[in-house]
Amino acid sequence: MPFADVRARMGREELYKRRTARLRVYLTVGVSSSVLEWMLLWLGGVEPWRILVLAGMFGLSLLVSILRRSHLPPSAGEFTRFSLVFQTQMAVRLALTGGLYSPMLPALGVMIVQPVIFLGAAEYKYWLGAWMLTLVVIVGLLPTWVTGPVIAGWPYAALVVLALLTAMVIVGEFMRISAHIQERATDAIVALHDERVAEAEAQNRRLQAVGGKVAHELKNPLAAIKGLVQLVARGAHEARTQQRLDVVESEISRMEVILREYLSFSRPLEDLEPEPVDLAALVEQVVVVIAGRAEQAKVRISLETRPVALVGDPRRLKEALLNALANAIEATPPGGGVHVTTNIDGEGGRIEILDTGRGIQPEHLERLGTSFFTTRPDGTGLGVVLVVGVVAQHGGHLHVASEPGRGTRLTIWLPCVPNMPIVAPTTERRQVLTTSTSLRDPKELPE
Repeated sequence: MPFADVRARMGREELYKRRTARLRVYLTVGVSSSVLEWMLLWLGGVEPWRILVLAGMFGLSLLVSILRRSHLPPSAGEFTRFSLVFQTQMAVRLALTGGLYSPMLPALGVMIVQPVIFLGAAEYKYWLGAWMLTLVVIVGLLPTWVTGPVIAGWPYAALVVLALLTAMVIVGEFMRISAHIQERATDAIVALHDERVAEAEAQNRRLQAVGGKVAHELKNPLAAIKGLVQLVARGAHEARTQQRLDVVESEISRMEVILREYLSFSRPLEDLEPEPVDLAALVEQVVVVIAGRAEQAKVRISLETRPVALVGDPRRLKEALLNALANAIEATPPGGGVHVTTNIDGEGGRIEILDTGRGIQPEHLERLGTSFFTTRPDGTGLGVVLVVGVVAQHGGHLHVASEPGRGTRLTIWLPCVPNMPIVAPTTERRQVLTTSTSLRDPKELPE
């Protein structure tokens, strides 16, 4: 259903709500203005029978409106039929008070505004427009013995002012209803958006839980298969068999890396166990763990550390640093190097990982930290996401500066005493991660 139709339906519901106080206001305004109108018509020389016909139509319309409020709000079709009757009554009022020279003519403005608010995109409003135009033409063709003499003098001016004031009051009420339904519609849209976001987050948590469980279940069988392959490889005598077993072992190792990333990604961040940590010692431990991979890739790792005391979860910080260093080593060609430094920076500590690798293209920097985005054919894109999530939970932030062909610098800042918010690994990355296309950014990376 189009949004305009939803608003129109809400407007009809608001118009026909059974509120005693508002109904009393409607009755007071309607009866008072009508009685005053009849008095002015009488003073203007209008024949009494014409005034009686107008009073009878008003009383009938009032009775029908009161009875109709005891039912459900009308549909667009029902509302159109009521509006057609209202327009016909308005045409009769014009016909009995001077035709197109009637002082009631300004009330036609109400019939123009009403369909726009209460019918929305429905085609019924075009029928109402055509019917109103037809009635105006018919009234204009009526002879003077039907329309009666033209009202003159001050009663005519008073009736015009009264018609304008009545139209303004009615249109003002329509605008109040329109503003109210706009507010309701906005609240409904926001609530629906929040509900869908909550559903998506719940679904994401369920998928992460399933993925983590599957990865965990596959981890042990893969380790067993890898062990058996290694045993068989030791006893292999043919070079071709040895080569094939090496390929199998390599693929199993790659699967283990992928599973480890999935497990790290899906593990709830609420499980933090903060304790005092020396950032320099932590980095040195991570470098020792990953030194074998760097040696295999023929990439030099150099360290320049300064003790930095802070509070954090050493297990999660190690995972983040392992992923960051693994990405740096993978991006660096043989013969290149990765330089890691730690230092005190204000009320926290700073880790810099600078590699001499291929760098990151500017268009890829914009998507860095997005789940499952990777430029590596064998990558998952979850490593950077994990780093962002861990740093965010510790209350820190990251900056990535990269130049294609020159390398990449990853700067991680962590507070000494963080206010650790509970966030998901998929937290809004721009709250934590910033990027630049220059390795010399004085704002982010002072020398």
